[in-house]
Parts: sequence; structure tokens; C-alpha cells
Amino acid sequence: MSRCGNCCGDVVDMTRTTRERVYAELTLRLLLGGVAAPLSGDVDWDLWQRLAQHNGVIVRLDERLARARPAPPAPFAEAAAREAARARAIYEVMRQVDAACVRWRIPHVFLKASRHYPDAGRDVDLLVPRDATRIDALLVSELQATPRRNGFGDRIAGSSTFQMGGAVALDVHHGRLGLCGEQRPLADFLLERARPVEVAGATVSGLSPGDEVLLQGAQLVRGRGSFRMTEPLYTIATVRGDGVEWEELTGSARRLGLFAGLACYLTYVARIHEQLFAQALLPDTVARQLHSRGWGTAEFRRAAFHFPSVAVSARVYLGQLGVDVAAGRWESVRRLSLLPLVGAAAGLRTLTRVTSPRPLPR
Repeated sequence: MSRCGNCCGDVVDMTRTTRERVYAELTLRLLLGGVAAPLSGDVDWDLWQRLAQHNGVIVRLDERLARARPAPPAPFAEAAAREAARARAIYEVMRQVDAACVRWRIPHVFLKASRHYPDAGRDVDLLVPRDATRIDALLVSELQATPRRNGFGDRIAGSSTFQMGGAVALDVHHGRLGLCGEQRPLADFLLERARPVEVAGATVSGLSPGDEVLLQGAQLVRGRGSFRMTEPLYTIATVRGDGVEWEELTGSARRLGLFAGLACYLTYVARIHEQLFAQALLPDTVARQLHSRGWGTAEFRRAAFHFPSVAVSARVYLGQLGVDVAAGRWESVRRLSLLPLVGAAAGLRTLTRVTSPRPLPR
């Protein structure tokens, strides 16, 4: 098995984990502006395709590799075309729901609206105010959405799920975010800061790049054990493009009790960037603010970036709990206390939310 082109060096004998890491590094380098040099040796297109699909980057990667030699084989391009069609369906549902919410005069914001474009996330996440109770019935009666059965965890979190446009899942968050719906202040904050975002040829209500990074810090390390390539890809591109107002971002994170999660996530992403490009990602003043020991590292294995889930989640939740108690946000404190109950009902796997893709077939 070879490493690929100028990014990866010469032919070596690699374990499966090393092979996955090599292709993950090559993917990120290419998608972050690396030169699409000729690919040397025997490219494992099958492994690369499956990694790209698992990590939500195959449409972008196929576009990038179209300028490389050799070009991707037909199965790779066909998989990218299928994913592009799925993405179009997702963005069409987003456009329809946005127009309907405007018509119904329901304040709303799509979380991750353009984060993965031209690929797409696994579903559509819509945040509405807690008092917008009529939206569920309107989605069914006017947009022919099909309700999915909500479990105990969904009810605690204040969310409901619908199927639209055939196979597109729409998750509606009713004024709360988080596993137990404990992040109401964050939900209020994001609704207040909704702004028009252009995606897939349409304008919908979304978030600024800086608020997307805040949301990443709030969601990607708490109660989880991994994140996909598409996440650091977005964060690195946003930071490089000066899309973050750092004082505002860190100040908001502190007020909302999200600073620990943001610091952990950005520490992982900064290390990934340094390993890829031998350059610092974050400004020195920001890196000093975020610096903290004990997060461990995010290593690419089993098709995603994995990190110490239990220790990180405990530290992040305790950080939020302390801020909520100090601020007198007793509803959030009460909901955080439901975490063991949610875990008992859904099982340890749901509690820790280790959401990495399954290992790739051998």
C-alpha cells in the first residue's frame, strides 16, 4: 500500500489505522488548499471513498480530485454523485421549511445550515422558540412531514423529529439544546443572532461563522467520543478566513457556560492543523486563553477523530454546571441533574453519545 503524492511520501507497509490516518491527512490537506499533485503508487480508492463518505466530505473531495491525475475511478465519482443528490434534497427541505416558517411568522434558525456545503449533514436541525408549539402540527398539515416516534430522551431534550422529502430527517428543537435540554441560554442566544445565510442557491436563516464555531464547541465534545473530518475542516477554514471575532466568541462562551467545551474542541483542532501544516492555527492571545491540560488528544482511527470521552464530558458538564449555578440558571441546573436518568433509560452508549461511524469493513 502506498502513501499518496507529495502529501504522503513513498511506498510503505502500513497498518489499517495508519492507512486511514494517511488518507484522512491527505483529504484535509487537499480540501484546505493543498496542491492536487499526481498521486503516486497504488491508491486505495475503495478505502478513500468509504472514509470520505463516513466523514461527510466526498462531494468536496471529488471536486478537488477531478483536477488530479489519476482522476478518481467511476465508483468513487458515482458515490460522490449520490451524495450530491442527497445533499440537494436536504437543502431543498431546508429551503421549504425556511419559507414556511417565514409564512407562519415563526422565528427560527437552522443549525449547521452551511457548515458542510456542498456536502450535507446527516439531517436538518431547526431551532425555534419554546412557545412555537404549533410548528409540529403545521409541518404535518402543510408540508406533509411524517412524525417519527419520539423517545424519552427526545422529550427530555425538547425535540421532535420528522421525515420529509422521502428520506430527509428534520429535527426540530423547541427552545432548548443539549442532551437534557439544558442549553436553553444557548438556544436563546442563537435565535437572537440568526442571520440570512446563502446555501445551495437559496437564502435561509442561519448562523454567522463565529456562532457556528461556538456551537461546535458546545456540541462536539460533550457527551461524545469522536467527531468527523468535516468539523475541523469547517473550523480551520473559518479561522483562516478571519471569520471569528475572538473576543466576542470567548466572551459568549464564558457567559453561557460553554468555555470548557470550546477550549477542548479548539485545542484538538489546533493540534490537527499543526500536525498537517506545521503552523499554529490560533492567534497567540487566544491560544493562551484556551490553554489547559488534561484534554488528551484527538486521534484519527476507526474512521473518525477519537478523544477521551468520559473524562472530557465530565469536565465539560461540570464547567457548565458551575456557571449555571453562579448565574442562578436553575432550570439548566435541574435539567443537568436529569443526565443520569436519561442515561439509565437510553443505556450507557446513548449517555456518552459515542457517535463515531462503525469501523470500515475489512
